[in-house]
Amino acid sequence: ETDYEPVSVERPVHRLPEQDMAPALGIINGAKRPYLYIGGGVISSEAGAEVAQLAEKLGAPVASSAMGLGAIPSSHPNYIGLIGMHGHKGVARTLGKCDALIAVGARFSDRVAGNRTGFMKNAKIVHIDIDAAEIDKNVTSHAHITGDVKTVLKKILPAIRPSTEKDWLSRVRDEAARYPLEDSGYALCPRAILRAVNKLKTPDTIIATDVGQHQMFAAQTIRFDKPRTWLSSGGLGTMGYGLGAAIGGALGAEKLMFLTDIDGIRADEKRPETLIKYITVPEIRAMIGDGRISGGMIPKVNSCIYAIEKGVSNVLIINGTIPHSILLELFTDSGIGTMVLPE
Repeated sequence: ETDYEPVSVERPVHRLPEQDMAPALGIINGAKRPYLYIGGGVISSEAGAEVAQLAEKLGAPVASSAMGLGAIPSSHPNYIGLIGMHGHKGVARTLGKCDALIAVGARFSDRVAGNRTGFMKNAKIVHIDIDAAEIDKNVTSHAHITGDVKTVLKKILPAIRPSTEKDWLSRVRDEAARYPLEDSGYALCPRAILRAVNKLKTPDTIIATDVGQHQMFAAQTIRFDKPRTWLSSGGLGTMGYGLGAAIGGALGAEKLMFLTDIDGIRADEKRPETLIKYITVPEIRAMIGDGRISGGMIPKVNSCIYAIEKGVSNVLIINGTIPHSILLELFTDSGIGTMVLPE
């Protein structure tokens, strides 16, 4: 109950700034192997239907950032998976074979682009984003359109020509299917737990996470069929975000699942009183982590980057204090380096 009447919010009307869209349309229509990279801007703009139309018209595979999960259903035939450092290997293996990357409502962070000076050197990049500050900030595009994603796509869709490369999407899907997510081999495998979550959840189930490896396991493994069913702090990396987000999500959700680890529990320790006082929806908590009090994902990432700087291509990072290893395959098959993290 509140002592005020909530104010209804109407969707703003976005007007595109005057700009020449011909260069972007020229690249998109001239591409034989287009690939879509979508981000959270598609969800903010409620442009999932338009993105699906664009992908279907172009016959283009679609990769999503972590914040774009659910923008189009994971079950959509054009959807390939998660992009970037923590993404699906099938995306990494196929993305470099496109001749045009169309980024829609997404930014080129280091988690997506890695070495941004060498990112997508064999493809032309078209960037569509409402934030002019993101255009050419990290990765230089060959053409761009600044504006609300939904408004832009509605404007350009009639001018988009179907791709002439009819088997491009099927080739990408076939190759990506060769790289399924692998289990650790231990009885309590994080991905096995999350596949069980997939069976328990409905398309409307909201998934909330804290920050760390469990967050990335969830982004990789859980299937999202609707926007705004994935609550995660993304690149902000806010420890303790998860339970607060879960409390807010539970107020409007029939079913919500909250995933966390030991670090998240420590950061969330002040919120159970709010949970007990206001929330009657049952909470499902799955703890997925590597058992260490500090770190987990970040030490592994930093060690991985260190190894790359030393010229190691593939890195197998092993920690003697945990009963599993994580293989980070870094886009090349040459050489294996092994690093043992200190106990």
